[in-house]
Amino acid sequence: MRIPLDYYRIIGLPLQATAEQVEQAYQDRLRQTPHSEYSQETLAARKKLLDVAYEVLSDFEQRSAYDANYLLSNSEVSEEEVALPQIPSEQEEALAVTPHTPMLEVDTPQQLLGALLILYELGEYQRVHYLAEWVLADPSRAFPSFSPNRELSSAMYGDLILTLALAGWELGRELWRQAEYEAAGETVERAHQALVDWEAFPELRQDIASELEKLCPYRIFELLSERDRDEAVPKAIALLEGMFEQRGGIDGEIPDESGLNIDEFLHFIQQIRADLTAPEQEELFAKEAQRPSAVGMYLAACAGIARGFAYWEPHYILKAQGFLNQLQQNYQKPGNTADVYLEQAICTLLLGETETAINQVQKTQETESLAQIQAYASQAGDSPDFLLGLCHYTEQWLESVLFPKFLELADQPASLKDYFASESVQQTLESFQDNAPLQKETEEQQKPAIPPSSPNVSQQEHELKQWHFPVSESDASSEATSPQASSASALRQRKPRRRQRRRLSSQASRIMALIAISGVGLGAIALFGFGVYRGVNALWTNLFDEASPSVELEGEPLAIELNNPLVELPSSESQKQEESAAIPLNRDRAEQIIRTWFDSKAKAFGPDHQIEALDEILTGSLLSSRKAQAQQYEQNNWHQYFSHSLNIESFSYPAENVTTKGQITATIREVAKFYGNGNLNESRSYDSTLKVRYDVVRENKTWRIERIEVLNQ
Repeated sequence: MRIPLDYYRIIGLPLQATAEQVEQAYQDRLRQTPHSEYSQETLAARKKLLDVAYEVLSDFEQRSAYDANYLLSNSEVSEEEVALPQIPSEQEEALAVTPHTPMLEVDTPQQLLGALLILYELGEYQRVHYLAEWVLADPSRAFPSFSPNRELSSAMYGDLILTLALAGWELGRELWRQAEYEAAGETVERAHQALVDWEAFPELRQDIASELEKLCPYRIFELLSERDRDEAVPKAIALLEGMFEQRGGIDGEIPDESGLNIDEFLHFIQQIRADLTAPEQEELFAKEAQRPSAVGMYLAACAGIARGFAYWEPHYILKAQGFLNQLQQNYQKPGNTADVYLEQAICTLLLGETETAINQVQKTQETESLAQIQAYASQAGDSPDFLLGLCHYTEQWLESVLFPKFLELADQPASLKDYFASESVQQTLESFQDNAPLQKETEEQQKPAIPPSSPNVSQQEHELKQWHFPVSESDASSEATSPQASSASALRQRKPRRRQRRRLSSQASRIMALIAISGVGLGAIALFGFGVYRGVNALWTNLFDEASPSVELEGEPLAIELNNPLVELPSSESQKQEESAAIPLNRDRAEQIIRTWFDSKAKAFGPDHQIEALDEILTGSLLSSRKAQAQQYEQNNWHQYFSHSLNIESFSYPAENVTTKGQITATIREVAKFYGNGNLNESRSYDSTLKVRYDVVRENKTWRIERIEVLNQ
């Protein structure tokens, strides 16, 4: 095997060096101390190379002959004569050996180890790292004289692994200095993994592991900035979860090697939250909440509120309410409790329980926030409306305080009117009301210290049944009456549900009406007391530092009658249009888009040839081609009748365009009856099941399909 080394490089001198410089350099190289865990055989091989180089360069005649051959090799050696292992294309530039590089031929593994050690000392870390990996994978490639069954000695393997690890470690440091953090981390990880796999050099392994922990925050930042790479964000989250585990949680007190104390680590978490989406944060912090972790609970609650409101999925808000309730109950000291009444009130308001929300907000010690709510309420005129104040405060809090902490929501407005006008939101809230009596019955029997957390739907449904959803006193008392007969019991079970639905509908209508007629701009009055973000720092102080005792307000909570809506609510058609445009793509939205396409298609290709219906759902070249096809149907007196079944397989959207672009994959069954001149044509009729991908864009506040691709049939 030939290594790119010459005697001048071995000694560390240029070609023009004097005899005195050769002597001094040789002595300096002998005094250098390689890593203490190298075997004596490798150290001896290194010294032998130094001795040979010194012997030649210190003797005038030998040096003259060597110089002549050196210069000749520089002018005559062809590229094909360089005997090195095949180098992958991505490493060619870094490891390339020019045709004029003098080569040192090594015949034994011991000579190779000595040469690699010298290359390492010369700073050729990437070359050493690659060559060591290459030899380690199959020593017979480097030494053809080896029989297939012959292996390196354990000492040789140890020195090769040590050289590989040291070179990878130093190469990682070089990349770190160049601010290539993930490349540095991967390189150092490979070095560490080699030591783990071979169970070698435990002290060095610990030192490299410590360096990896120091690199971790930098890698997370870099990975989160590279969302165009599919694996970047999951890897960043995995690294972050690894940091949580090392420290014993977000607010854990176990020291790690990252160099961040508790306060600095919390600040780091605050920084990276703006690079994570609401679903990513909700799933990440919900896991942390189960340690248990007070800060994990609070951050999970914030993410749940943001996710539930922005995506019109109230079950995440209910889950957030559970976290806040447990936080208030389980994390308190005598005379001190976690004051999360404002957040609880916002959750409760978004779940449609206005009386409870008003009662909760009046318990907070956040006097400036209460003053802000009162200021908003006073905008109603002669009769201040506290509910109106809370609604506007909630919108402002969501838009100005909470949303900026989530990548896809930073610039998104918050509208309670749009939220409560959503049919899917109303149906979900009604389902919560239907479960409220059961929740009340089981509340005393089932009080877990930590709310369950999982993103899948079945577990979310389990959570909804498990967690208490507040109901009014009148509804609770009506459920408490003992049944006298099975028919009477069934009747009583039905009646409260109807009352709850009417009550929920009137609550949502009341909120929308208040917002619609108030005329108060969200930016009219600035929020006090939040700064950039009130949450974690204030929570930390309340939970773990001494604070003033909470103040419980005495007297009855405000009783607000929720009557019929004061303004006409939007029609179902306009409501659907607003729903489809206001928030990022979700499963309900995806199904609505595809069903709108089915309806438009049936109109355009049906007997009435309502071709303009395609304008409501298609765009671009797809709209043009489908219109041309529909016009051909009309000209030839053709039409079709369709029936469809639909199953949404998946939906996705780019992080940079979460509210304007998306992709939906669905399995559909389409049954079509084709008619020509009024007669059924069986040969052109069909019943097909297809897997289809739809590319959708948002135009003029409406989702439209710009491309349809059949994936399989």
